[in-house]
Amino acid sequence: MKTRFRGVRISWCATLAGALLLGAVATPASGQRPGAIPMPQRAELQQRVQQRFDELVRAQLDLTEAQAERVRELARDFQEQRQALGQRHRALRSRLRSVDLEWTEAEAQVLLDELTAVHRAEADLIEAELNELREVLTAAQVARFHALRQQLMERIERRREGFPGARRGPPGGVR
Repeated sequence: MKTRFRGVRISWCATLAGALLLGAVATPASGQRPGAIPMPQRAELQQRVQQRFDELVRAQLDLTEAQAERVRELARDFQEQRQALGQRHRALRSRLRSVDLEWTEAEAQVLLDELTAVHRAEADLIEAELNELREVLTAAQVARFHALRQQLMERIERRREGFPGARRGPPGGVR
């Protein structure tokens, strides 16, 4: 098992490194940030990284094919929800930065209420994801899954920091 994991890990890292290199040399299409990966290549790259991550999760958590498929479905569904919340959160932060600091009490209260609601929704989403995953995995497997996903996000962010035009917020929304 250890040997298989090492092969999956090396393959996954190679795919990630190649993807990041591709982003560094890609020529932007009109309207894209300099250094940004063109959309068709980006989609293919995301698919390859996701596939490698899925293989890593299955090997590390010793999942059956049925468990692995259910975890993939749940992760995809919750990722879409995280992205939507991330967009709401970014929009609120933008409003807080762009609005004149001389808000009325009512305007400030509305912004604070919206920000609180987004944070509550993020917490509810995390709880719902954990509960859904616990129907398929043990608590230890769920914790390991989250650790693996966090490691992936940190690696991507570290590599992204060196690229021109790199986005500075969390990829895909809320972490």
